[in-house]
Formats: sequence, C-alpha cells, structure tokens
Amino acid sequence: MSGGHFGYLQFGIKEIEEQLNDELQKNEHGYSEQTVKNLLFIEAKLNEVFQMVHSMDYLFECDIGEDTFNQRMDTLK
Repeated sequence: MSGGHFGYLQFGIKEIEEQLNDELQKNEHGYSEQTVKNLLFIEAKLNEVFQMVHSMDYLFECDIGEDTFNQRMDTLK
C-alpha cells in the first residue's frame, strides 16, 4: 500500500499526537488533572483523525476498496 493522495500530510497529525504524548509523559509544566484529562482526550481524537485520513488516502489511491474503508470507519464510530 502506498497512499500519497494528500502528500502524506496525515503523518503530520500523527507527529502532533506523538509529541503530545511525550509532553504528557513528562508533564514538565505540572498541568492539573483536568488539563491532563483534556489533553488525553485531544490525543485520542488526533489518533482517530489520523486513522480516518490515512484510510481515506488509501481509498482515493485505490489501495483499499470501499468495503475495507467502510469497515475501518465503522471501527472508529
């Protein structure tokens, strides 16, 4: 599988998610429990968006078919 329809920009989303995870592991700023909870929520949403865009990329490049695409979307709902 290759993808590439969006110039692999979805990996920028993945990088943000990974950097957020690193920040949360360190928590050098001493964020409150509520702030950490909200940042974890954002991290999870970034992962979902990455998976959606990545699957859409594969669909548009004919690397997967509609059935596979729809199955992937169903798992994210």
